[in-house]
Amino acid sequence: MHHSALNRQVSIRDAVILRRRRGLVAILLLALWSCCAVSSTASPVAMQSGPERGAPDPGWFRSARIGGLSLTPFRLTLQQMEESVGELVNSGVNVVVGESSLSEYLTEAEQATETEMIAAFSQVAHQRQLKVVWKLATLEVVTAEGRKRRHSMAKDHPEWLQLAFDGETRSRVYGSNSDPTLVNDEIAWMCPNGPFRSYLFRKLETLARTGVDAILLGEARFDPAGSWSCTDVHCRARFTAETGQTFPDSINLSDPSFYAFLRWRHRTLADFLRDCSRVVRAASAGTEAIAEVDTVDHLGASETGLDGAHLGGLPVLWKIDPISEVTAMADGDTGDWFSLMAAGKWGQGAAFPRSSWSLSMGWRASDAGLALASCLAAQLNPWEMRAPVPASTVGNRFRARQYDWIRRHSDSLFQSASIAPVAVLYSGASRDLLDGHRQGGFFDTWESPRRDLKWSLGSRSETVESTEYLSEYRGWTRLLIGHNLPFDVVPAGTLTPVRLDPYRFVIFPEGAVVDEGTRDILLNWVHGGGTLLITGVRQGLYDKRGRRRTPSIWEEAISVNGGDDQAVRGRRIDRGEVILWNGSPGASILQGHRPGVCQAALQWMAGAGVRPWLEQAGPIYVQAYERPGETIVHGVHHGWTGKRDNVPTPIRAAFSIPMPGHRRVMQVLQTSPDREDVSIPYRQVSDTVSFSAELGIHSLFLVKWELSVR
Repeated sequence: MHHSALNRQVSIRDAVILRRRRGLVAILLLALWSCCAVSSTASPVAMQSGPERGAPDPGWFRSARIGGLSLTPFRLTLQQMEESVGELVNSGVNVVVGESSLSEYLTEAEQATETEMIAAFSQVAHQRQLKVVWKLATLEVVTAEGRKRRHSMAKDHPEWLQLAFDGETRSRVYGSNSDPTLVNDEIAWMCPNGPFRSYLFRKLETLARTGVDAILLGEARFDPAGSWSCTDVHCRARFTAETGQTFPDSINLSDPSFYAFLRWRHRTLADFLRDCSRVVRAASAGTEAIAEVDTVDHLGASETGLDGAHLGGLPVLWKIDPISEVTAMADGDTGDWFSLMAAGKWGQGAAFPRSSWSLSMGWRASDAGLALASCLAAQLNPWEMRAPVPASTVGNRFRARQYDWIRRHSDSLFQSASIAPVAVLYSGASRDLLDGHRQGGFFDTWESPRRDLKWSLGSRSETVESTEYLSEYRGWTRLLIGHNLPFDVVPAGTLTPVRLDPYRFVIFPEGAVVDEGTRDILLNWVHGGGTLLITGVRQGLYDKRGRRRTPSIWEEAISVNGGDDQAVRGRRIDRGEVILWNGSPGASILQGHRPGVCQAALQWMAGAGVRPWLEQAGPIYVQAYERPGETIVHGVHHGWTGKRDNVPTPIRAAFSIPMPGHRRVMQVLQTSPDREDVSIPYRQVSDTVSFSAELGIHSLFLVKWELSVR
């Protein structure tokens, strides 16, 4: 088993340990009330329309401050239950994500007990104005002691399991030898297109009727052991029906049929989750479904199948994992933090315009504060926890202080729109084609400084630098973070003219797979005055089916202003410009080489009216948003990371914020979780407002303005 796949299996085992082991996490049981009994008999579901991209979020989604709770069937009094819920409320939580054994393979009586418990808990939580989200694993089914038991999911329904690419191996493993109490547990991965669907849908119906506000759909992925499942009769038939292609007979990314299979896996998992959402909404009109996605902008999406950019209108909880399950991001280098920040922006872009949530894992208050700030700067609602335990916190006082500050500024944080002038296009299709055979691609520090057994990288081959597509993409996000430029990440597959319209400068790194629709949208945007920078060695050389083109799809647009042997060619198109940069300049930024690359890119941005938001470069991650009468600027100080002591020391930074001339600034308010709000001096000259301030880890600058009549 590959190292990254092994780490994921260990994570699964840890989750089971935490659910079952007494005293490890805050555990509740309920005195089951007969009035809360819920029937486990499911009725047929009339399928209805699911949410579409752009459907409005429930109001509580955008103000969520999330905490976790693990429930197991121990007999506790109602008073003890209320005290545990009260602890969450007192720490500022307004949405609780509960988890129990309901995801496991249960008898009907066991399932009835679980659902009665959940119904009773929901009543108690609602009395304290908590929203209740219940996690249910979808395609992963654990049978406790399944090796020894006569009945388990794999023993009772072997044909329901995912089938590996070898056509023989079913996706089932037994627990880790690292914990003798779990060595006999069975983990089975289920086919999303087979008979298991009916079993799961009945469980979803029952859970939806317990009174929970939402169901978190977890573990929707193909076998994480790297077996390239699923190839059973159900998936084969659906693949052929939907693509018109013969199922591939070998694992070969140069084979268009295998590339089509790789891309189809994303779509079929997204369709599966949308079907789950329809079941939930049909069973209970007031209950939402939220997809939990543990792959963001790294290679896990290619390996386990679920690319979050395919989810359309489903709200998402992004499981953005830190570099270590023990010390979270505390031992990560500054470049690793940049990767975490870019992943958050990718999540925001993939879910757009829906709100989305994210795990925010920490070890100590300092790294936890920076992780939380990175979430907020990407406009993700945080689930603060101490790694790797969902039902934990770095500290109740830490969480209460952070969450109270978020509550006071919730509208500025989450009810505002990005005003970033730069967008980076992310091509999942190019990632699959160029890096689909690799693993990892999230972080770069592959040697743990503490001999950490839960370090996420096992070798240099799993680093971002070892990749082809991701290194070019991640290099450009690193340039923007390092040079204090607000930016968005936009998945290329979701691109529309309206989505592209706000930006002045767009970077398209290593977009090997480009279809005609995407090209036309981009060129029309350039005609209107935008500047498009295309980089990489295979730009536009493949169509959407992964077939090689001759020449590149961009050739007609960029075939002037220089010969083919020149590294950089450009062409003015009406009011805009297309710049083709052949080679891997983004990867060179990632590796710290060729400072001339950064200088050239910044000059092109300046020509498009885009300049850094600090007067002098500093270790400040900047993001910017806006709502009527207010411009919101995040300043996130990362200069203390990657050092042995990792102690944040305050830094002073001078901001220079673009401000349209028809706006008259009335006040600049600096606010932070760790200090009192203060109005700071500012200077407005023409279309710029300037101010200087001292930052700890994270400050929010609220620039209040009113429209002036000239």
